[in-house]
Amino acid sequence: MSTGLITQETCPSTVDTVTLGSTSIPKTIFGCGHQNGGDFSGIESGIVGLGRGAVSFISQIGGYLVGGKYFSYCLVPNPAMSFLSNNSNATSSSMMYFGRPNTSSGPEVVTTPLLSNGVSATQTFYIVELQGISVGANNITLNADAKAFKGNMIIDSGTTLTYLPELLYDSFKSAIEEELKDRDLEVKQDPTGSGLSCFLIKYDILPGPNVTFHFKGADVKLKSSNTFVRVDDETVCLAFSRGSGVGTYGNWAQINYLVGYDLENKTVSFQPTDCTTS
Repeated sequence: MSTGLITQETCPSTVDTVTLGSTSIPKTIFGCGHQNGGDFSGIESGIVGLGRGAVSFISQIGGYLVGGKYFSYCLVPNPAMSFLSNNSNATSSSMMYFGRPNTSSGPEVVTTPLLSNGVSATQTFYIVELQGISVGANNITLNADAKAFKGNMIIDSGTTLTYLPELLYDSFKSAIEEELKDRDLEVKQDPTGSGLSCFLIKYDILPGPNVTFHFKGADVKLKSSNTFVRVDDETVCLAFSRGSGVGTYGNWAQINYLVGYDLENKTVSFQPTDCTTS
């Protein structure tokens, strides 16, 4: 998973013992760096690498996990940027679980295969197949490029927005704007200057539209709090942007989902969950 970290100067790695619960994992490799940059505030104590690479944290500890290589996380919303009117859970923390006892299971769980496109530059990423997106009550389906490699989306907890291939994004944005036009929401300029598609908000909780991401074998239904991000008191913006090539399914779309990665069976699952209470 990408983190946005840029390291200009590295220092020697360190080997140490990691303890998770009652399990001690010896000879775990830790890296370090100086003059690091990226989208960080400066108070972070480090980054946990969860990608598919040989030296990522999950790859190193996989042999010690109960039930094999499996991890999951449950991301809480940022009250200042979401439509959840109850800010009493502002101090809730996102949770991460290692091992199969915390796998996603139940009637609401949907699962899609993890794929590999054979390109070495992307081998550390978790890639899935996005087959289309539905927007609104009329179930408008926006088909992804059928000619492209089937693995066309990266699932990433280190990227905030979801980036869609250019043509797919343009169709998606148009469908959203058409739905919001019926709700008397007017388009406005992005006050952050980031080029996002923004709207003048008249409600504490935005009334739709319904958005469903159709991954292979898994329909993930997004709430308004996954689809939009609040940027000021009167402005909301799509938590999506235009990308190129392989798209990225960012962490805003994953809020209040228990997202589980089964690295042995090569699947990723999504389970709707109130992460503030999990």
